Amino acid sequence: MRRLVIEEATKLRNMITQDEANRLNFSKLDSSDLNKCIYGQLSGSCFNNRATELIKACAARVYKNDSRHMDLRDSKLNGSPIGLSRNEFWSPIEVFIDQEENICSNNKNLVKFIKKEIDELILI
Repeated sequence: MRRLVIEEATKLRNMITQDEANRLNFSKLDSSDLNKCIYGQLSGSCFNNRATELIKACAARVYKNDSRHMDLRDSKLNGSPIGLSRNEFWSPIEVFIDQEENICSNNKNLVKFIKKEIDELILI
């Protein structure tokens, strides 16, 4: 998963505008909030057209949700987001930031990397 997150983040940091990057704020990051997750902060909602465009351009593989409850923990890595409705998948970044072991340093480094505050994304 870490490799997929780094690949997605690398593409994402090069695709977003400076205004979008300026909206990212680690202290407000909340993976369970549609407006405060990574894509929510960038675009206003992780389910809007811009978020969908970014994910489809940056995530080569996604986690498809097989439950009706959109639970990140029920999702399985299984393919491309192309051709899927946005409510059918989560990007690797979205799944990664929700994992308890990443809440502090890894997520902080991820935000810094996407904002181009650091040049290399190291996830421990």
